[in-house]
Amino acid sequence: MTESSLNKEINYLQNRSRRGYLAATLSVALILLILALFFSFFLFGKRFIREHQDAILLKISVHDGISSGSLLLLEKKIKSAPYCKSPTFISKETALRHFIEQTGDKDVIKMMDGVNPLYASYEVILKPDYIHSDSILNIQQNLVKDIAVAAVDYPIEMVSGFQTNMKNLIVISLIIGIIAVFLTIYLVMNTIKLRIYAQRLSIRTMQLIGATAPFIRKPYLRTGMIQGLIAGVMADILLFFMLLLLFSRMVPVREFLPFILHIDFFALLAGIVLFGGLLGYAGSHLAVNRFLNRSLESLI
Repeated sequence: MTESSLNKEINYLQNRSRRGYLAATLSVALILLILALFFSFFLFGKRFIREHQDAILLKISVHDGISSGSLLLLEKKIKSAPYCKSPTFISKETALRHFIEQTGDKDVIKMMDGVNPLYASYEVILKPDYIHSDSILNIQQNLVKDIAVAAVDYPIEMVSGFQTNMKNLIVISLIIGIIAVFLTIYLVMNTIKLRIYAQRLSIRTMQLIGATAPFIRKPYLRTGMIQGLIAGVMADILLFFMLLLLFSRMVPVREFLPFILHIDFFALLAGIVLFGGLLGYAGSHLAVNRFLNRSLESLI
């Protein structure tokens, strides 16, 4: 074989190795992208429910004619309560105006002989940890003991629906998440194993000339980890632009565009990169061990 032919063969093998490496990296990136999509939509769904919980208001009605001192004490009690996220005072006049706007009935005062039948009240947005029936019931029982409080109301059906939706989201996401993680591990491990399978004879050759197992593993582990990290970064870039396109083009979810700038989302991106590197390292370790100390006949 001439020197020119030898160089051509070397270049061909090098190009083939690069193409194989790139193809394996892209395969791992696409697999990680699917996993990243699932967890990003889980975070999106959880955040969606959390942000819409502000519609759950605890309405604390105040007795008519209550003294300003008692009203001030009640207000301090509400604002300092651990369950209170944001309280808003609604006067009798404001309550009546809202009632007329919602019902369109402008004759309600005439029907009540000029008396405003509505109570002044505090509308309290609850913190997420307190949006379940038992906690709200305890809050209600505690508040009605105050002499300034006439009644405490809250949307029972909405609270129950919120609890049910959160439980369903967690259970379904947990089941699908476990399946997705195991499928990802399986597919990535097999992709890496196929890449190293193509170099099984090289592994055997290094053993025959006296190379130790740690020496043989080292370059494959380093390459596998780098490949996994690169695949994770590629998956993150694809995920970011896919969600950016989705949130910017689809009007119903456009309001959640800031989601991709939230710390939870960046934590997910970092996790995908680290997970890719870990899988690359572990997959390479398992694959190399499989071909160590094998006879030439079993490798061919």
